[in-house]
Amino acid sequence: MKELIINFNTAGISRGARYAIAICIGVPALLCSFGILSCVCSWLKMGNHHGPWAHETVTDFEALVGSQPITVLGLDRPTIESYPKIVIGENRRLPKKGDKICSICLSEYMPKETVKSMPECGHCFHAQCIDEWLPLNASCPICRTSPRKFPQPRARSSP
Repeated sequence: MKELIINFNTAGISRGARYAIAICIGVPALLCSFGILSCVCSWLKMGNHHGPWAHETVTDFEALVGSQPITVLGLDRPTIESYPKIVIGENRRLPKKGDKICSICLSEYMPKETVKSMPECGHCFHAQCIDEWLPLNASCPICRTSPRKFPQPRARSSP
C-alpha cells in the first residue's frame, strides 16, 4: 500500500492568499478599533461632566473673548462721501493713466459710469465698490495708502 503524505504548508491556500486574507481582515479591524476609540474619547470629553474636562465651558471662553474691544478699521460715511466723483465719458479716460478696470470688482469702466477718486493717490474705483470697501478698510485697494480723514466743517460763531 501506498502511504498518503499530506503537506499542510501547501495544502489548501497559498502563502500569498493567506497574506491577502490577513490584510483584508486586519486593516478594517484596525480602522474599526480606531473609530470606536475615538467615539469613546469624545463621549468621555463631552458627555461626562464629572471628568477632568468638566471645568471647561463655553461661557469661560466667551468671558475671555467678550472683554476685547471691537475696533472699526474703515472710514466714516461723511469722509467717504466727500471723495470726488467722476462720470466717465465716451473716451473712458480717467485722471490716472492705466486705470481701465476697477480693482475691487474687476470689471472694465464703461461710459456714463460714476467712479470715485481716492484723494491721496488718485486711483479710481466704481463709486459703489469703493463705498462698500472703505467702511471696512481704510486704505486704497491698489497701493494701500491710508487716506486722511477730511476735517468736518465747524460752525462759525459770530463775535
